[in-house]
Amino acid sequence: MRKNILAKPLFNEGFFALFSVQFLGAFNDNLVKNAVAILISYRLVSEADAGFWLSVAAGLFILPFMLISPWAGRLADHYDKVHLIRLIKLAEIGLALLAAWALISQQLLWLLVTVTALGVQSAFFGPIKYAIIPERVAPSQWMRANAWFSGSTFIAILLGTLLGGLGAVSEASLIVLALGVVLVALAGAGASFLVQPRTQTDSSRLLSPNVGLGYWSSMHQVWQGWGDGRGRLVIAISLFWFIGASLLSQLPQWVQSLGGNEQVAIIWLAGFALCFGIGAGLRASLRWFNWRQQAWWLALMALVLADAAWLSYQAEPQALVAPRVFFSDLSSWRVSIDLAIIALLGGLYSVPLYTQLQKQVPAQARARAFALNNVMNALWMVASALALMLGYSVGLIWPQLAGLLAVMIMLMALWVAWRFGQTAWLVERANDEEQI
Repeated sequence: MRKNILAKPLFNEGFFALFSVQFLGAFNDNLVKNAVAILISYRLVSEADAGFWLSVAAGLFILPFMLISPWAGRLADHYDKVHLIRLIKLAEIGLALLAAWALISQQLLWLLVTVTALGVQSAFFGPIKYAIIPERVAPSQWMRANAWFSGSTFIAILLGTLLGGLGAVSEASLIVLALGVVLVALAGAGASFLVQPRTQTDSSRLLSPNVGLGYWSSMHQVWQGWGDGRGRLVIAISLFWFIGASLLSQLPQWVQSLGGNEQVAIIWLAGFALCFGIGAGLRASLRWFNWRQQAWWLALMALVLADAAWLSYQAEPQALVAPRVFFSDLSSWRVSIDLAIIALLGGLYSVPLYTQLQKQVPAQARARAFALNNVMNALWMVASALALMLGYSVGLIWPQLAGLLAVMIMLMALWVAWRFGQTAWLVERANDEEQI
């Protein structure tokens, strides 16, 4: 059975269904999160309180990744992952109904409950998403599969941001948005039943209280393998999410500081997602890349960001203009191209790290490794938010913070060059055709 599955092309029916499940889930999460953000910003609280409640909502979504991911990873290593995916996606239908009601009623408390519940659901699905790929595709296709998953996640974030914002502008559009959230959840649940399980595990066993998978023992176990090489990979991946969270959270303000209106911000978001996907695709398609280039991607990213920060610092404040006027300025073009290059380098940098993490640990421990990755990613994203808050609190402006971020990325590049300079600790499977 395994041999037949792995012999199929990458985009066979089973992989396409799995891809659809993860894409629709990421899209729905961002659809609801961004609609909630718009409602908080413009309708439900005063302008003075909006920043506080936006931070609360963001924190409530990310908190489950730190608290639940280890337990979720251990469950995913113990049970058939497809059975778990089906349960999670069925639960998402109930969460979508809750989200629909909360969006239409526009009650802040229930919107926050919805965001928290979606965070819990995503935390359970997160360790499964990348751990199941090696069970479904041949080793030579792991890189391509990871590229599709990583690139599509950014596309889902972009679409969720755009449509979630548009759906929250009026009462009528909120009803349409609420219906859309439910339909997407139904589609995701349907797609999950097109993925065939690897075992005939009785799903009722999932409810047994005597499975020996306690929460605290799971928290302990997920950290046990840190020294086998997965720790270095997890830190390297978290560096990417630190950079991405820092840039994307400040992108609207960055555009505004250069004189671009909200249409320019949308173009930047779309360009960032597209260029990240291109970078991921390049890394999956070209064979001449190797591990010693990982540090160079970060170093180049630092130099490009430094250029963008310098240009932004030199820019004079001006009235907000439409894309046609904005892109007629050479400096605006240069900053836009810099941002596109940063996204492309991010795709080149991150995709092989996910693939190597799949190789680094035994099959029975992969979900726990990605659970550890989710915990660390969440911690580094929180660190990004705290660092930006600290910078603004001492009077720095975004171009200055971007310059400091460029320095930090260069230091990160030195760390990666040091830790990945010797590759003896990297596990290579004997049957892998893909050379990293």
